[in-house]
Amino acid sequence: MEYEEVYSPSGKNTTASWQVPARGEIKFNLDGAFTPGGSIGGWGVVARDHEGHVIIARAGRQDNIPD
Repeated sequence: MEYEEVYSPSGKNTTASWQVPARGEIKFNLDGAFTPGGSIGGWGVVARDHEGHVIIARAGRQDNIPD
């Protein structure tokens, strides 16, 4: 509840949506995750232009992730 009070002034859940970048710019979205105790992780990245078209996307697996 404290998180909602800080990041959602109305006290209600808000839904953020992806926005295209300005004309002539490229937006990169990336994320990663791992399994605690399993030492395996993954990552992904996508780049889009000002029209929302995918320029490049990649994903992969990473071994030997301690934390």
